[in-house]
Amino acid sequence: AEIKEHRKAVHDIFCTNQKGEKFIIEMQKAYQKFFKDRMIFYSTFPIREQAYLQ
Repeated sequence: AEIKEHRKAVHDIFCTNQKGEKFIIEMQKAYQKFFKDRMIFYSTFPIREQAYLQ
């Protein structure tokens, strides 16, 4: 975008390390009005995955 306020980049990465531990990385270059809400939502991923495994 040519206008600075319209430029943004957001990447959410759900990772597993060599020990099998799960974690979330969020990288962004943008203002996020609902950042806390999104973090709560993404923090449910490991819990939901456990439900699928059982």
